Amino acid sequence: MKAKHLIPLVIICVAATIIGALVLKRSGQLWGTAEREEIVDIDKDALLLPDFPINDVARIVITTKENTVELAKKDGTWRCRDLFDYPVDFAKVKTLLRVIADLEAGHILEVGEKRYERLGVNVPDKGESASTLLQFHDKTDGIVGSIVLGNTKTRESGGPYGPRPIGRYVRVNRTVSLVTETFWSVQETSDLWIDKTFCEIDELKRAVAYDGDTEVWRIERDDKGSLLDYKAPVPEGRELDTGKLSQVGNALRRPSFKSIADPAASDEDLGLANARRVTIEGFDGFNYTLFVGAKNEEGDHAVRVTVGKYNVPSVPEPPDDEPLEVKAEREKTHDKSVKDATARYERQKVRFAQWPFIVNSYSIGELLYQPDDFLKALEDDADAESDGDAGAGTNTVPFFTPPALPELPEPVPNAVASDTARKILEKAQGRDEATLPIRLPTGSRDERINAYMEIAEAGNSRQLGKLLEKVATKPEVISEILEGISRSKNSNMSHIVRPYMKNDTAQVRAAAVMALGMIGDQSDRERLQALADDSDAIVQMAAKAAVTEMSQRLKQGEEGWKE
Repeated sequence: MKAKHLIPLVIICVAATIIGALVLKRSGQLWGTAEREEIVDIDKDALLLPDFPINDVARIVITTKENTVELAKKDGTWRCRDLFDYPVDFAKVKTLLRVIADLEAGHILEVGEKRYERLGVNVPDKGESASTLLQFHDKTDGIVGSIVLGNTKTRESGGPYGPRPIGRYVRVNRTVSLVTETFWSVQETSDLWIDKTFCEIDELKRAVAYDGDTEVWRIERDDKGSLLDYKAPVPEGRELDTGKLSQVGNALRRPSFKSIADPAASDEDLGLANARRVTIEGFDGFNYTLFVGAKNEEGDHAVRVTVGKYNVPSVPEPPDDEPLEVKAEREKTHDKSVKDATARYERQKVRFAQWPFIVNSYSIGELLYQPDDFLKALEDDADAESDGDAGAGTNTVPFFTPPALPELPEPVPNAVASDTARKILEKAQGRDEATLPIRLPTGSRDERINAYMEIAEAGNSRQLGKLLEKVATKPEVISEILEGISRSKNSNMSHIVRPYMKNDTAQVRAAAVMALGMIGDQSDRERLQALADDSDAIVQMAAKAAVTEMSQRLKQGEEGWKE
């Protein structure tokens, strides 16, 4: 083509592109906005609340149609007014204030009040809006900032979790904007804002349970990293269930609480009149006494905690040839650790004395064990089978065994499964818990995961529990089993997954989180949101993705794919 013919053609193409872009911009489709939403400002650097006085905010009110949360600064500490002024997790408050102060306008839409309902930016008490209203007050109680959070905008991701959030419609006064911030950190219930730091210990040294003045059981160990020992005779025909000992140890390493009870309530009102008393001591020098009340109608327990004296750990013995600079750095690290622990002790001593806690049964049920729970019948090993090549790595989790599972129905007959899964299912039919086969699937990683998926689809949670018990020290295999359960999308398997959210290995916690995102129900939301602050970045990311997935499912009225 000659140059004299090419130049006009290029001009025509450029002109058509510009006109097309202007048309799309006018209709809102260039930016992915809904039909007839006109973009009038796309200055992404403009702030929605340019004069937001972040350092003057003294009270935050979060309002939805169902609930109101009020956070306020009192005596220099942020507290939750709805939960008896219990201290708030300041990191969450700080994150919210920073998000509001830095919130860029994004794409401002020219819409009237009649369109507020469709975008979800009506105030919560108007129409059918499912919006969230955030109001920020200064110390004189004047409102210094207000924003309505509307519908979340999503985009298909092509992955297993379906649409992913890419932004949210918000309104400041009469200005409606589509911003990139999704506000996932805005919790709509009070108990998700409070500081969930509890009486965790580094590693359990000793635990003793009492009913009244009678000692019920005692477990302890002499050295850090060694096995816990049950301090009572084992009857003939029984043997010690070391898994139950590990369950108690793991329950106290990463405990959590659900909410706060009324400090003015009596022990009788809280179910603490005949509380189980458990004293625990850790190798890190922390000591606690927990008074665990009876289970209430919601399946929770009221718990009072007293903090014992902090015993400063001794400085570890250095090697003979340790360089002076290494010794100095080690002692400096030890001194800082002691200083931080002492501050934690003083803080907890005051806090725990003021408020009783509400704790989920799954977090603390192990402390209510009776002596018989630590024992099991002697097993006949004649039927024990080799676990084959399960593809397990060398990375191990010391002393973790999943909690015992409740009685469940027999597997679904004629379940569709691969040859590997079918053989396992056929051998499991009609057997009791003690004689279930424990052969693990072989083959590639994907083939093994598919076998676990088919076992979960068949509803055989007893078999999965037995397999998980077999691989208790192999996090890679545990993760494969949890992924298989996730792929099954069988919500009846969620009770198997939940205990692994407290596992010591981040890989396993992340796998459990992702599985619950796929099969968990409303009761799992708080657990997932709590893990968004996990110490491991992978678990944090998994928890955020799982919360989003669960929110999408529940919003569509689903409690799980299988009933």
